[in-house]
Amino acid sequence: MKRVAIAVSLVAVLALASAALAVVKLAGTYQTTITGTALGGALKGTWTIKFKAKGHHYTVTDAGKVVTQGNYKVKGKDITFHDQTGPLACPGAGKYSFHLSGTTLTFTMIKDSPKCPGRQAVLAGTFTKRG
Repeated sequence: MKRVAIAVSLVAVLALASAALAVVKLAGTYQTTITGTALGGALKGTWTIKFKAKGHHYTVTDAGKVVTQGNYKVKGKDITFHDQTGPLACPGAGKYSFHLSGTTLTFTMIKDSPKCPGRQAVLAGTFTKRG
């Protein structure tokens, strides 16, 4: 019985450590440039997303101007965005898988509101870690 309790505790600790590493791994500032005609060209420019590990907070900027801020939750390789403020804040949560390889970060949409085409278009880009 003691071994089972120890095994269960170990699994719980490893799961928490894995989630914590994913958050720490994402912490930083990432940048992408949109050159296409998505949303009639309204998204052209340099987009930045900054992830803070503490508080699971993110900020998105377009050409240095804050366009949305919110909280995120990481579970394994999935991230859920909850925009809270900003002129481009989406009304619902967006769930994406992410892949971080070196300094390159990409997202693949799992589920997002059709009311959020801007978020979907920006997150379709390839981001490079800047800090």
